[in-house]
Amino acid sequence: MTYEIFKKKQALLSGGIAAENGLFLSPLFGEAQGGVARLAGKSGGFDGLGNTKGTPAKEGGKGAHETQIAGFMKEVTGPFDSFKGLSDLPGYDTEKSTISGLIGRFVTRQIAMHGKGKEKEKAEERVKLQPAATKGYILYGPGGTGKSQYGRATVREIATKLKPHGISPVLFDINVNTMFSEYQGETQAQLTQGLDQMRARPLIVVFDEADGLYNPNAASTAQIQSANILKQWLSEIANDPEVMVIMITNNVNSLPEPLKRPGRFDAVIKMDYPSNEDKVKILHYYKHKYEMSSKIPFASDISWEEAARSLNGGLATGATIEGFMEHLGDRLAELMDGVQHGTLPVILSGQKKGKKGGTDVLLKPEGNPADFPQTAEDARKRFQTGIDPALGKTPADFGLEIDYNEKTLVIEKVKVMKITADVFSWAVERFNQTQPRTLKSVQTGL
Repeated sequence: MTYEIFKKKQALLSGGIAAENGLFLSPLFGEAQGGVARLAGKSGGFDGLGNTKGTPAKEGGKGAHETQIAGFMKEVTGPFDSFKGLSDLPGYDTEKSTISGLIGRFVTRQIAMHGKGKEKEKAEERVKLQPAATKGYILYGPGGTGKSQYGRATVREIATKLKPHGISPVLFDINVNTMFSEYQGETQAQLTQGLDQMRARPLIVVFDEADGLYNPNAASTAQIQSANILKQWLSEIANDPEVMVIMITNNVNSLPEPLKRPGRFDAVIKMDYPSNEDKVKILHYYKHKYEMSSKIPFASDISWEEAARSLNGGLATGATIEGFMEHLGDRLAELMDGVQHGTLPVILSGQKKGKKGGTDVLLKPEGNPADFPQTAEDARKRFQTGIDPALGKTPADFGLEIDYNEKTLVIEKVKVMKITADVFSWAVERFNQTQPRTLKSVQTGL
């Protein structure tokens, strides 16, 4: 026989019991609940820890081909189908619009230079209206806002738009954080050699984690000389219409002044903490991914707006929200584990008839631990402390199903049927207890 488990939010958070009629749980949550039961899923789905099982499929076609030029630099050639496009990234509509404009100008010029037929002629006419070549942009803001994804999305968009014209761009991906060597002169030599190899056209160069490029207060010799090498290289390619440079940094003030002087880049774009509206979009993006992977639906009465306002004290980034969805998997596994192994007693009200009416029975967990309550009354006495029964809802839905043996009352199977509003709110509160609540006063420049 299969029954739904019911429960109210207050009891879930406080360790109390919702008593009256129907089927309900008496939760007793700790910060860790033994071994975590993993959610059922196929290869590529979420497990109970929020991890992805198996190798994720690429988004289309074969993946890009990478060639390591140096420890911090790689050349990437298409197809770039495994990269996300701008439309795949939720929120930040204003920032995406600015980047799209730059992409459009760059693509038009490449078609004017390398295209064929009428499309080439049309592009040539448009270029006359936009005489200045597209140089690129600086993208800065707090960590976790998805800046690196936008750099790669730019590459995907350019490659997609140029493909019908038989034009294939090349990406040089540079991680500045891993650029500096302990050996004197090695960093400068590798950087010079790498920049020298950037002869392919059209060319997109992404400098990621550019914060490490230069510290104005304590710059090393290698940093100063590397900054000068980059300054010279940027000057050399400043009028090259086939090169776009993207500089990604948490703190724009950490970049050397010559690298961000007016005219060096087309735009300096701030990617700040997402607005509440953007956070709702990001939440729905990961909600869809979670539902597709786990096959577990979210209840329709979940307040996504409230979650957006409350996650990490209102300072959630895209990375924070992605982390929360993984945390949600942990909490669902904890819920299942608690029922299966006895941390959360399940009481069936009115299942045995007596002289005074129905009496309650207590389902037995897998293994039936010795310290587990033996009767429903015992469970109430042990777990109901501090909870007013009048607050109880009947039913307060846990969103689980349990199968049990009618004779032995032993639980045989626990399954998540849906993610309810109460469980979702509980997961948000638990998640917030683990977050540092990043201060908005963190310096990101400009």
